[in-house]
Amino acid sequence: MSSGIAAETEALQMVLDRLGYDYQDALPTEVLDRLLHGLKVPDNYRTFLTLMSPDGAELRAAQMSVVLADPSELLDLQARQRHRLVGDVVLGTLHDYPLVSALGEAESKEDAPLYKVMDVERVLVASSFLQFLQMLRLTLEMGVMLADEEDTYGEEEEDETYDPYEGGGLSSYSQEQEYAWEEYAEELERIDPDAAAAWLRE
Repeated sequence: MSSGIAAETEALQMVLDRLGYDYQDALPTEVLDRLLHGLKVPDNYRTFLTLMSPDGAELRAAQMSVVLADPSELLDLQARQRHRLVGDVVLGTLHDYPLVSALGEAESKEDAPLYKVMDVERVLVASSFLQFLQMLRLTLEMGVMLADEEDTYGEEEEDETYDPYEGGGLSSYSQEQEYAWEEYAEELERIDPDAAAAWLRE
């Protein structure tokens, strides 16, 4: 078992518990084998499913919407995806677009890059499933941070002293938000520089 996947799954579960999201406990191997029968998935994703099982609930935080499919729905998802390439495995959705693991691009069977598949393009969202879990957890933590700051500062009021030529003028709430987004972007870049932009605000 990948120690990185195990540690990251445990960290993700802690964040999900704090936010009140539901998920299922680990699936028995024989049940997982039956659900994935005939479907090739990266080893790290299979390991993830032996540690926790998503229930298909939408995860929303920091302007990001992610759905990791219930394992019982995976086979049906493959049949419904129109723009799937050879080797693609649909794992869920990202902003209502299919989220696929591109096994056709994998250098080994352990892991593979993940893409958001749109009608005219494929956007890299993680270079591996492990990095996807890391960025998903970070994004959920970002959402918690923003919510905590909103509770602390309340609704931001317009700063009437703002002078664009003098600089400044941002309220404490706005400053904290900007700092948080900057740190979030830097951490995404550290985790996966090739895919970080897909997780940032437009």
